Formats: sequence, structure tokens, C-alpha cells
Amino acid sequence: MKIDSCLILSAGLGTRMGPIGKILPKPLWPIFEKKIIELQINFAESLGIEKIYINGHHCHAQLKEFIDLFNKDRSKKVIYLYEPTLLGSGGGVHNAANLEEYKGVLLYLAVDQFYFFDQFYLDLAKNLISSHGAVLFGLDLDKAEIYNRLIIENNLIKGIEGPKSSSLVTFSGMGLINLESLTPKQGVSSFFDTVANFNERPVYIITPKNVDYWDFGTSQNYLKSCFRLLGEKEGRFLEFCKEEAVFAPRQVHQSLNSYGTLGTKNLINLSKKRVENPTGKNAIILDIGKDFLEIKFSGLFFNEISEKVLC
Repeated sequence: MKIDSCLILSAGLGTRMGPIGKILPKPLWPIFEKKIIELQINFAESLGIEKIYINGHHCHAQLKEFIDLFNKDRSKKVIYLYEPTLLGSGGGVHNAANLEEYKGVLLYLAVDQFYFFDQFYLDLAKNLISSHGAVLFGLDLDKAEIYNRLIIENNLIKGIEGPKSSSLVTFSGMGLINLESLTPKQGVSSFFDTVANFNERPVYIITPKNVDYWDFGTSQNYLKSCFRLLGEKEGRFLEFCKEEAVFAPRQVHQSLNSYGTLGTKNLINLSKKRVENPTGKNAIILDIGKDFLEIKFSGLFFNEISEKVLC
């Protein structure tokens, strides 16, 4: 089966992005020269998906303005779904499913995570989705990682347990949804209650091997992932970023672990303004409301807001 549409979940409150997340919605955080949401849209389109939905709630006006500009002069328009009341991860899917008249297959994508694996696994999911309510992509975990874990029997989800579970697989935030299998639901709901309810319909789990997974979902993960990407030598996500012109080549200074400001170490300066980093601590300057900034600690800087983040 083909994938008919995609929903990029973008309506979160940004609480995991610290004080900056209160005024800058996560989808609009930059990964060097591109926005997170821009890369997710292009990723979905690279899979041949033509109808793409983005839901929004927090900092709604900023997100809508960006999408309107992004859509300008494009033949394929991204469809923005504003949620005056936050509908939750399940309600957001039903909101999009209603527009699809609960027909077809929808790709579910969390805006802050990128998951690359062999085409074989996506083809397998497309073959399985007609006989399942959902086919979700799992992610292998280390025992110490703090994520909820899936209880799996014969490749079907049977339960969800906390981080102390012996299971080593979690939901990656990416999956296919068989919209025709859903019972229409209005209002607020969670993903595993009304979309991938494994107690009501079979939910298949595929856990790919040899994957490339990137998480930008917290301020700490964002800092770590950006510096990891800056120093990366190879990988599927890196190749995708190069294809999408994420890096301005003249701004990359790998020997200094820096971007945008020659002569400083451990600094990603996206502000185009003068910055000094005398401590050499990892810092990302998203923007500054002044002409000069001296970095005194490791963390994130945006206008007049700064957040100490260890990396």
C-alpha cells in the first residue's frame, strides 16, 4: 500500500525546551541553516508523500507565519491545522483523519525526532498496514535509558511499561496508521488510547537494525545533537542534511568544533553577530538582541534569554 498523507506532530507546549521554548516553538528551532519543521516536511516529501499536515497550538502565530512563507510559490502546499484547544497526540491524528474522511494510510511523525533506516523496513510496514490498525517503528534502547518500554509478543504490542521494565524497545515517534481502522473520535485523546490502541486492534511493531536516530526534543538533546552533527563524518541523517543544504560550507570549522565564527572553539553561532567564547564551553547562539555577546557558560542563547545546559 502507498502512504497517502503525513501528520507532523507539532502542537506540543515546548516545556522540554526550557525558557527559550516558551517563546520559540520547537518546530522553528534551527538545525544550522534550516528549521526542524522544514527538514521534517522535506523528509516526508522524500518518501513520496504529497499531502502533509502540521498541527499547531503553542506560539501558533509564529508557526503559521513560517508555514505560509514556506508554502509561497510551492506547487504542493503543507496544510496547517490550528488547535485552539490542544488535542493531544491522539486527537491530532483524528483531526487530520477527519479531513481524509478516515481513508488511506497516514504517516505519523514526531517533529523533534529523525529516524533513518533501510527502505526494506518501510516497505514491510506498507505491506503489513492493511491488516493492522497501526504499524509502529520501535527503537532499541540501552538498559539505562529513561523511556517507556513496549511489551511485545510475536511482533505485536501487548503493553507499555515504565523505564524500569526489562523490555529494551520504545516507540520511536514514527509509524503508519490505517485510518479506516479507526473509530472516529472528537476532542482530546492520547495516541495509545484512540489511535494505536493495542487492546482493540492489532498494532504491529517493527524495530529496524542499523539505524540512524536523532533526538532534538529537549534543550539538552538539542545541544548535544547539533554538536554531534557538526562533528559527524558519515551517516544517513548527515547525508540528508547535506542534500537539504543544512550547512553553509564556509561556516563550518570542524577543527575548532565551531560554526559561524572563525577563531572560537565549541561554538555554534547562528546569529550573524559578533560572539566570543573565552571559556570554550559548548554553546549555541540561536539569536541575540545585541551586537556583541561574550559566552560565559555552556548552553543556549536566544535574544535576552540564556539557559545553562551541560553537554
